[in-house]
Amino acid sequence: MGKCRIALITMHRLYGIVGGAERVLCDMANALVNKGYIVTILCCEEKGGRPFYELNRGIEVKNFFNGIPFFSRQILRNLMSFDFDRKKKYTKRKKIECQWKAKSLKELVDLDDFDLFIAFDFESAYVLKDLLKEESPIIVMSHAEPSAGITSQKYDILNNAVNRCAVLQVLMPQFIDECRTVLPDVPIVYIPNVAPQYKESSALTSKTIVCVSRYEPISKRPALLVDAFALISHKHLDWTVKFWGRFNGKKTEDIRSLVKQRNLDERFELCGFTQNIKKELLNGSIFVLPSAHEAFSLALVEAMAVGLPVVGCSDCSSVSTLIQHGHNGLLAEPNAKALAEALETLISSFELRCKLGKQAKIDIIKFSADEVWMQWDNLINRVLKGQI
Repeated sequence: MGKCRIALITMHRLYGIVGGAERVLCDMANALVNKGYIVTILCCEEKGGRPFYELNRGIEVKNFFNGIPFFSRQILRNLMSFDFDRKKKYTKRKKIECQWKAKSLKELVDLDDFDLFIAFDFESAYVLKDLLKEESPIIVMSHAEPSAGITSQKYDILNNAVNRCAVLQVLMPQFIDECRTVLPDVPIVYIPNVAPQYKESSALTSKTIVCVSRYEPISKRPALLVDAFALISHKHLDWTVKFWGRFNGKKTEDIRSLVKQRNLDERFELCGFTQNIKKELLNGSIFVLPSAHEAFSLALVEAMAVGLPVVGCSDCSSVSTLIQHGHNGLLAEPNAKALAEALETLISSFELRCKLGKQAKIDIIKFSADEVWMQWDNLINRVLKGQI
């Protein structure tokens, strides 16, 4: 039997994107090639280019974008999918969007070339399973917290396709039961993301709190961090916050305005994007993530990898799983006062920072690349043998 031919497929943007899912896709492609698989990445990208993250030379990237048909363009698509019922409106719009992508994929790619598909989004599973009637096994990845969308009834059109795939992979063990409520038939497995394993550790002596996130007001809650720091900044005048994340128009400006309102212009820095976040984490002494929703935060585990004590909010399921309060970090209720108290606890104790940071570095060893890609290798082999 020859080498297994695997297609990693996404219906979302890939070229030049620096998000977590895109990083996982490229890392997975490289890891599977190293394990002896023949890997092709299939994407639908209107603009030319290449993925931001480095790829092994043996990996072929096929862009199946072939132009958007006239009646599938955004304005007409929105008109054609209009409905007072939000679920029906979403379903109509999603069908139109996926139908032209399915047509392009079929015209430009011979799907018979592949023994197995790994779908990086539910849209890919729907295109392959329902629109193209693909018979080869499909492993579907979920990069989101289930409550952030999967369990919503408007996703039924996609969930129905996922429910008939070979396997659904989720990033946290508790997500299995959450997904099972709407996906009763598909086998669901837990495999986490890879956490880097660094030899270096932060000295924890700087007066810097680091946050790496997006300027999303609801899911990432940057304003919560601004308000929390404002409550304690006058007591710790030598401490600053560095918020790293790609600038995002009005959302960034809203946070910049809040920083100014709280008189933190010189103390709360919006730093933008960096290609060397490891360096910035090593220069910090505390890492904080105020998010309400995270699937498996790569920023959080990267901070733990450099031995930073971490602070998160207890209402974020994945964060409160990765952070064990008082063991490798601190958890706070999702309000400014509680978050401020957690930050001040670490600001006030170098010894506690060292204790929690050291443990955090130990606790993410179980997410090493060798361990995670071994789990993926085992899963792929079980699917190909029909053992799951």
